[in-house]
Amino acid sequence: MGTLKLIGATRSARAGRFIAFATCAVHDQILDDRPLDATHPLWAKSRYGAHKAAIEKFAHRYGLGQGKPPGPSMA
Repeated sequence: MGTLKLIGATRSARAGRFIAFATCAVHDQILDDRPLDATHPLWAKSRYGAHKAAIEKFAHRYGLGQGKPPGPSMA
């Protein structure tokens, strides 16, 4: 819940951007045919990695859904 509260606080403070740092646990499977970048599928094998992957997607969508232009990856 900490990340979600932090996102809400940055919106209340009218911060320009929220940058979240992720973990490599979201990429337990890396495809050979593409670079490991912000567009790579998130495949986590642990509950921790799955939680972090969900937070990454939520943070990205939250920013796009609030009238903000798309920015760099939230990863």
